[in-house]
Amino acid sequence: QSAQRSRVRKLQYISELERSVNALQTEVSTLSPQVTFLDHQRVLLNVDNSALKQRIAALAQDKLFKDAHCEALKKEVSRLRQLYHEQQQHLQKEMHASSTGAYDLQQHQFGKLEQGSSSQMMDQKPEISDPSPSHLKTTSGIPDHRENNASHSHTTPGSQ
Repeated sequence: QSAQRSRVRKLQYISELERSVNALQTEVSTLSPQVTFLDHQRVLLNVDNSALKQRIAALAQDKLFKDAHCEALKKEVSRLRQLYHEQQQHLQKEMHASSTGAYDLQQHQFGKLEQGSSSQMMDQKPEISDPSPSHLKTTSGIPDHRENNASHSHTTPGSQ
């Protein structure tokens, strides 16, 4: 009896194991295509991930290049602005100097003119001008009105 009970338990245990094996085989057959699909997806995702990493690296490199280029352009803009301001200041100084210089030159020339005319006036002795015309003067220096009348005589109608 005890041996028979032992055999029955053994058979139940074997039957239980067989059912468990069948259930597991069914589960494996169901999950196997899913595993294959997911494995294929994993490979595709790894390829995509690798491509994205390469793209990120390329974009990072491009960003570094563009940042450096942008920085160089900013420096160039700053340099050109500085140059422009220096040129504007230089131009303003030149314009101010030329306008001041022109004013100074005019003042200097006017000063020379005033100085020259006053020194010329001082150097020159005043001449007394004789109001009588020279053709009226005789050798004695006394005007002869007769000569004037004779030389300028006109005949008028009725005086003949």
